[in-house]
Amino acid sequence: MNVCHMTDAHDPFDDRIYLKECISLKEAGYSVCIVGRGKDCVREGVSIIGCGEPKGRIDRMLFFSKKVYRKAVSADCEIYHLHDPELLLYALGLKRLGKKVIFDSHEDVPAQILDKEWIPMLLRKMISGCYR
Repeated sequence: MNVCHMTDAHDPFDDRIYLKECISLKEAGYSVCIVGRGKDCVREGVSIIGCGEPKGRIDRMLFFSKKVYRKAVSADCEIYHLHDPELLLYALGLKRLGKKVIFDSHEDVPAQILDKEWIPMLLRKMISGCYR
């Protein structure tokens, strides 16, 4: 069984994603890849499919996430594990391809949105409410 972890925000070697999830899956006999920032490499049997680096927050959410999605689809795995809210936009596309999709919300995202000073306050409340 092939599992693809997708992240556009986290480093591919983030302890939670890489060590706790990907290495554990690899040790249980799964084939595992991470699609995200950086360059292609293989570490401890986990394939990293690099997408380069986003050019800032807006680029990451609007364009880099799509690049992550496209490369993840090319990996042709059975299970896709999404780690970032903006990747939820691609969950339905993966489901339509017959893939199992897991969304792993590490944080209290609605509360975090309310604290993001780069988003105007009126929009923060609206986005937080929609996300909730």
